[in-house]
Amino acid sequence: MELYMTRHGESEGNVRAANNVSAAALSEEERENPRLTPLGRRQAFLLGERMAPCDLDVVIASPLLRAVETAYEIVRQQTGKSAFRMELMPELMEVGAPEGYRGTPEKRLRELFPDAAFSFVFTESPVYPSSLEVDHAQRLLRARNVIDYIRKRFTQGERVMLVAHGTFMHSLTTAATGLPLVEGFNFCSENTALTKVRYFENGRIRLSFSDDLSHLIPEFPHHTFSL
Repeated sequence: MELYMTRHGESEGNVRAANNVSAAALSEEERENPRLTPLGRRQAFLLGERMAPCDLDVVIASPLLRAVETAYEIVRQQTGKSAFRMELMPELMEVGAPEGYRGTPEKRLRELFPDAAFSFVFTESPVYPSSLEVDHAQRLLRARNVIDYIRKRFTQGERVMLVAHGTFMHSLTTAATGLPLVEGFNFCSENTALTKVRYFENGRIRLSFSDDLSHLIPEFPHHTFSL
C-alpha cells in the first residue's frame, strides 16, 4: 500500500492564530470549524493537481470543513472517476476539538458540497479527540487506531490518502512509520504538505518523503516554513 497524508490548506483559524486575533465575536462554526482562506483553496487546488496522476483508490478526510474542502479538491481532480467518493472519518479531527464533537453535520456538508459523494467511516473501536490528548501518548493512541484500520482494510497495493490537521499529523506520521514517541521531536506539517509512506508485503515500511511542498513552489517560490 502507498499511504499519502496531508494537512489541510491554510484556514481562517490559521490566520487568526498567526495574527493573535480573538475568535470571541465569531459564530460557533467560524470559531470551531473554520473554512479555507483564498490562499488555502489555491493550495488545495495545487495539491489536487499534483495528485491527479496518482490514481488514488480512496481519499479519507477529517469531517472538519477545512479538511473536507481540501479533500474535495483532490477528489475533484481524480480524472476519469466520476463515481469517486470521499470518505469522512471523525477520528482524523484535530487535537483540541470540543469533547463529544464529531465534525460538520451531514446536512451542512450537503449544503456546501451538493455535487460531492461522501460517506462516513469508523474504525472498529473508535477513539475520538478528548481532553486527555494534552498527553502526546493519548494522541498517538488515536493515530495508531486509524493506521491499524487503514492497514487492515487496504492490503492489495492500494493508494490511500488521508487529509488531517497540523498537530495531529505528527501523531499520524509517527504511527504510520511505526516509530516510538521521542521527547522534543516533532514531524513538521505545513498546509497541504505531503507525506508518503509505503508498506511492503515483507513487513518493511518506507518513509518516502515528509512535509513535501514541491507542488506550491512554482507558484509560491518565496514560500517560507512557518512551523
